[in-house]
Amino acid sequence: MSTIRTWLKMLSFTLLTAWMLLVSCLSASAEQDVAQRTAQVKAVFLFNFARYGTWPKDAFQTPQSQFVIGVFNDKYVDANVRKIAKVRTVGSRSIRTVSIKTPEEAKNVHLLFLSSSLEKETINQCLATVAGHPVLTVSDHSEFLAMGGMILFFERNNRIPFNVNMKPLLKANIHLSSKVLNVADEVFKLAQKHLRKEPVNNKKVR
Repeated sequence: MSTIRTWLKMLSFTLLTAWMLLVSCLSASAEQDVAQRTAQVKAVFLFNFARYGTWPKDAFQTPQSQFVIGVFNDKYVDANVRKIAKVRTVGSRSIRTVSIKTPEEAKNVHLLFLSSSLEKETINQCLATVAGHPVLTVSDHSEFLAMGGMILFFERNNRIPFNVNMKPLLKANIHLSSKVLNVADEVFKLAQKHLRKEPVNNKKVR
């Protein structure tokens, strides 16, 4: 009798363990699906920033030079940008995607996406590296605009809106079309929050 009880306990434990593993796998799969969908949206936005942006002529060595998009530490965004690069162009330029590994590499691109998983110090190093270069910087790190970044993704009500910081954009001599600015959640003159709001093109500019 004791042997049967022991066997039943072991069976119950095994079934419980299997159930927990199944729930864990399903949860991980669901989280991965969400990450994939979010990355797809961000990748499309990145392409449209490139498509509706204007870079200075000296940002490209020749009229045939590729438009280079760099992604730092986000495999999902990286993969989705690569898919877009295979079938789309920025004007007459083909798109080349690079996986950024160090802050020093950041200045070799035209558009740079910095993952929120990066250390704040690393993001600051990247921004310091691209200062003075025509590189459009984008991130989903909550403090990105305050650090001097140009475009911030954030999540709200299962959507991915974005804010634009105009000061570093103008310093880099990069101009975004109204097609981008008009769909931005907010457009900031400066990153400081104490600046008063002024309506411009039906948007709030701080």
